[in-house]
Amino acid sequence: MRMPAYRFTRRRRLLGVILLGACRSIVDPALPHGAQAFAPPAVYRTWWTMTESCSGRTGSFDQVHWYRVPGVDELPSSGPKLVTGYWSLASDQIVLAGNGQFDGGLVRHEMLHALLRSGGHPRAAFLGTCAGVVDCASDCVTDAGPPPALDASALAVTEDELALSVSVAPAAPSMAIDDGFFTVTVSATNARERPVVVSLRDSSRAILGQWLQFHLQSARGGISSGVNAIDASTVRFAPGETKRQVFDFHIGNDIPSGALPLGTWSVGGGLGLRNWVYDTVTLKQE
Repeated sequence: MRMPAYRFTRRRRLLGVILLGACRSIVDPALPHGAQAFAPPAVYRTWWTMTESCSGRTGSFDQVHWYRVPGVDELPSSGPKLVTGYWSLASDQIVLAGNGQFDGGLVRHEMLHALLRSGGHPRAAFLGTCAGVVDCASDCVTDAGPPPALDASALAVTEDELALSVSVAPAAPSMAIDDGFFTVTVSATNARERPVVVSLRDSSRAILGQWLQFHLQSARGGISSGVNAIDASTVRFAPGETKRQVFDFHIGNDIPSGALPLGTWSVGGGLGLRNWVYDTVTLKQE
């Protein structure tokens, strides 16, 4: 089912996030002006488990020290660019721009640094096993280095030739679980026994085109957005491989920001322009 164009909106926090490497040093950099220590909310432990699972690494969540700078989108860094967050080795601390404190992809990106104990962006983790679970925007992609060469046996396919699925976790979101935070994961699978490369029909709109997307709709309104494919590896699938994109939401009353009111929602997951699947979820108070 093709998504009607008039329903497609974008949330800025899901797209175009700038993420730079953390500082690997025996001494932490000075905290940004206005930084405040904070106790991680319950959902952070869930996000930590997600990041452990995709990376194959384990670490002590309770040893990480958390700081935020309230009311800002970006932080100064040791380089010429501003960042939305960073991890520092010496004290195992993560510092976040306050407006990104509940941006799951950003927070999990810094959690991945903490688990890898590295400030770099190894391709195998950020664009491989944890792709779609953690954010990896343009600077992250550049730092990861070039993708492997395309398999010469890869079959060119369109987005509607992949198997698509959508899932919600927890399956019955409520304010009693992680303070109402939940995820929608859209997954695409190459069911063939040979590698494929996906040719997205709207490739003129971005480097490689619109990639995995979501649409949530209820009687109260709807919200749609997605991510673009910005690295060649994104559209390349090994035989039987599944790729995914995790989108974060919470129960609330501000639909454009991803805070969704209680009730039953249609949950759609899409790939490119023509491949969509749907499910339903009910958001409850308890």
